[in-house]
Order: sequence, then structure tokens, then C-alpha cells
Amino acid sequence: MKYIYEAFFFSSFIVGIGIALALYVYYARKAKRAEAEEIPFERLGKFALAFSIVLILILTPLSIDPKRNPDPEAVTYNGKTALDGWKVAMNYNCMDCHTIVGNGAYYAPELVYIARKAGDGDMIKKLLETYAGTKYMPFYLSEEEIDALTAWMLYLKDLNTNNWPPMKENDYSFATSFDKNAVRWYESFDAWVVYWILTVFFTVFLVFGLFYWYERG
Repeated sequence: MKYIYEAFFFSSFIVGIGIALALYVYYARKAKRAEAEEIPFERLGKFALAFSIVLILILTPLSIDPKRNPDPEAVTYNGKTALDGWKVAMNYNCMDCHTIVGNGAYYAPELVYIARKAGDGDMIKKLLETYAGTKYMPFYLSEEEIDALTAWMLYLKDLNTNNWPPMKENDYSFATSFDKNAVRWYESFDAWVVYWILTVFFTVFLVFGLFYWYERG
């Protein structure tokens, strides 16, 4: 799927429905064995149905990510898209030295933070252009390749990285300057994982309640 949050959202419903089906089979067999006139946990099913509907109506709007990642084909610079720049970056193995969202060699600067520090496209392009005595990096890029990389860096600048990797405040120098104290246990646990677990839990209640409501009808 294009966005990870939607993947979390829909997969949680699938898992929840599966668990609810398993619970329904278990309790239906139990009721049949007991030959009970009243379905077990009827009140619980009604409560779960109403409670789940209310919670889903409340939580569903919260699942909408207010800051989605930009479309790489929509970010352009001098006619080149961020997708073109990504191809150039992969062709020249930029991650052999740099890191991108913490992935790479941890030798040269983190490109996301460099892009954010540079700001606009013209400043980013100046960083990419080579001058006398500075031919070590980049590797004799053409003007079109530099424009493409600039578009890609503009895309990285607005990328929602969930504050990863953590850096020392106002320190954009090297990837090795990551602030190891910036990540605490309660910050490293993604809130979307919590939401996924809650959605599974409430989906179980919802489907479980619907089954019992259907049986009583």
C-alpha cells in the first residue's frame, strides 16, 4: 500500500475479524453442548457492539495522518522529479558514505538533515555542485543529474521521518553525531503500533457483538 498507516489500519481489522471468528466458534460450540436457551455472554455482546461502534467513530478520524509524505513525482526542480534524483542517488551509491533516514554507511552527513538545513532548491544545488579542488564528491555529475538530485533532496527535506534519526540540537554535521540520549523507551514505541493493537482489540469486540446480535435475531 502507498501509505504505511493505511496498512496498519486495514491489517488490524483483518486480524481482529479472525480472532472474533475463533471466539465465536468456541462459544457457539460451548452453548450447543450446554443446550442453553440463552446465548452465553449476550449482554457482553450487546455492550461490545455499542461500545465498539462509538470508539471506532472516534478513533477512525485520528488514523488520518495530517502530514503525509510528498509525492516524489510531484516534487520537481528545473524539470527533474524527485524520482529522477532517487535513480541518480542509487546509481552513484550515495549510501556508501551518506545515510538516508539513518540507513547507510554512517560516514558522511545524513542527507535528510542536510536538505533541511539547506532549505530551498538553489541552496541545495550549490551544495551539490563541484568546484576546483572539490572533485571528491560528487562524482563529476552532469547538470541534469545535479538538478535531479536537488529535486530528490527537496523531497527528503519534507519527508516525515518521525524525528528519525535523532540528532543533537542544531548539529547537522555528520551521521555519527546522533544524540544517543534523544530516544527514550517511551518515545521509541510507535504510537501507530498502539493504535493498531487497539483497533484489533475493538474489532474483536465489534465482530463478536455482531455475531451474538445476529444469533438472537
